[in-house]
Amino acid sequence: MLVFGHLSSWWQRHADSLRIGLNVLVTAGLAYALYRQFFVVNDVAKLYDGFRQNLPPQFWLTLSGVAALMPINLALEVYKLRVVLPQDLRSTWGTTLGQVCGGIAVGLWTPGRVGEFAGRLVDTRPAQRASILLATALGGVAQWSPLLIGGGTALWFWRKAADTSLNAGAAGRGSGLGDYLWGDKVAWVGALALAIGVLTALLFWQSAVIVRWGQGLRLPDWLRGPLGRVGASRLASSAFLKALEQRRVGLLAASWARYVVYLLQMSMAFVAFGLPVELWGAIAGTATLLLLHGFLPVPPALGAFARIEFALLLFAYADPNEVSIAGASLFIFALNLGVPALCGWLFIVRRNVKNDSLSQA
Repeated sequence: MLVFGHLSSWWQRHADSLRIGLNVLVTAGLAYALYRQFFVVNDVAKLYDGFRQNLPPQFWLTLSGVAALMPINLALEVYKLRVVLPQDLRSTWGTTLGQVCGGIAVGLWTPGRVGEFAGRLVDTRPAQRASILLATALGGVAQWSPLLIGGGTALWFWRKAADTSLNAGAAGRGSGLGDYLWGDKVAWVGALALAIGVLTALLFWQSAVIVRWGQGLRLPDWLRGPLGRVGASRLASSAFLKALEQRRVGLLAASWARYVVYLLQMSMAFVAFGLPVELWGAIAGTATLLLLHGFLPVPPALGAFARIEFALLLFAYADPNEVSIAGASLFIFALNLGVPALCGWLFIVRRNVKNDSLSQA
């Protein structure tokens, strides 16, 4: 325990510097790769002209469909936060929506969206905070299951999806990651992702048992303080664990529904922006893209640019227009994260002003 205490103390002193350094390295690499792709290997002006000329006739109709799915995506996330909370610990739907948007706003610039936890505590009662933190963590665990299972399945069917696309027979299917995805070994990676996804679902299913077991552990002093400050002792309340056991099906189903909605959104966006593949190929590629992107240790704001680079590698066999890929990725970022984040900041500011006014009254 003493070793863990020293490691924790060292991590607390250097965590910010390490995270910043890692983000700088990853961001610099992405920026350089995208700069070469758009301005050295290609002429960005010609790419844009080609993008405009090749936009499909149903561009605005498909884009409207993508936009219409955003409120569904957001509503599912609100439901995920509420479903496992006991009735007396739930906020109203409107307040929960503000808390979810606040979490997106704060988590937008933090690796792994860890800031989402802090953002969701806005306008909460002390009795709610520990349960909301745990509900957020459980929602994240539940979301990893469809991400891994969907991505693993996509890797198994990747070559079939690519073969059915219009340009799959063209020479030069890509390099690096693109070539690897055409190899036989990728099936084993898909199987591993599937296995981990199933294991994650099983661990989530037993989460109430795990929480009960964790409450019985004697924690070291360096860990008791932070947990005590958020009221972690309330996590073992019979009401919370009973609600969790009764509604875990709802949380897992909402996680799968949210994954399907997001997968369909991004696939439709790629097709709308002129990616020369059929919808089936776009879905298989996007599921693989989300799997790879899930392990990238950068904030979501920088992850938008990582998705561009990954998509260029994944869809290299179809000879895509780089502007089409970038346009679809940035549109999804603005729609699913940018708009909710703006609403979240407004929610946080409004609540802080309101609470400050009440404290001075």
